[in-house]
Amino acid sequence: MIDVDAVTIDYGQGEQTVRAVEDVSFRLDKGKSLALIGPSGCGKTSLLFALSGLLHPRSGKITLDSEEVTNPRRDVALILQNAGLLPWKKVWQNANLSLLLNGEFPQQNAAEVLAHLVLDNVMKRFPAELSEGMKRRVGIARALSTSPS
Repeated sequence: MIDVDAVTIDYGQGEQTVRAVEDVSFRLDKGKSLALIGPSGCGKTSLLFALSGLLHPRSGKITLDSEEVTNPRRDVALILQNAGLLPWKKVWQNANLSLLLNGEFPQQNAAEVLAHLVLDNVMKRFPAELSEGMKRRVGIARALSTSPS
């Protein structure tokens, strides 16, 4: 379960402070879905970063399975609109990037995820050789290869 309680997120300090999220609260039970919808700049990505522990709220509290989120969590995967692929790395390397950065060796799981997303036939290609949809699927594969909860 995800519990967000009165979360406010600011960027900057003093007169330069910009409020990205103000007093947001919700509870999401395990197995349920939630859509964050809004115009550009309204704080959707800031809230996702806070949920994953990559950004700390100015106030409020976020808990995941009754544990407060205070640091980045390895059991949480974040998939952004831009796939964020490294152009000099091949599909296989991009899909395994999270594992490699964590000091883990690529697992069979990444190959299975790529096959499931119909990317197994392009594992040796560079991002420039892929369609936009394929690039997004590689980003999804990278997130899923870490076996997030």
